[in-house]
Amino acid sequence: MDMLMASIKAHDTLEVDLPPAPPPFRFADRQEAARALAAAGLSAVRFDQGVAWWHGADAQQLLDLVYKSIVRAPMLIEAQAPEARRAVQEDLRARVEARRSNGRISLRWPFVLVVATRHAG
Repeated sequence: MDMLMASIKAHDTLEVDLPPAPPPFRFADRQEAARALAAAGLSAVRFDQGVAWWHGADAQQLLDLVYKSIVRAPMLIEAQAPEARRAVQEDLRARVEARRSNGRISLRWPFVLVVATRHAG
């Protein structure tokens, strides 16, 4: 996401006309996640941090992943002017390719897994 946001900022803007949405990392904030889970009737909240790895043969695979698995990111890219959109995509590909080592690209994807319990009652 850092690379994508840097690519967009380098070639156009994050200020585009998109529908309102909650902050993308809302539930990475432990207090907010615990509050929302408690409001939904869940308890015994546990937070586990980890790192997932993405491995790919080329940068286009990551761009394809962005378009298939992240809702707002493609919306941000597609909302750019056509020339800027192409520049953002090329910039992102270049940033990803810069991570190539020993013939493959590996990217870290830190995550927080939140686990909670609903008690029958």
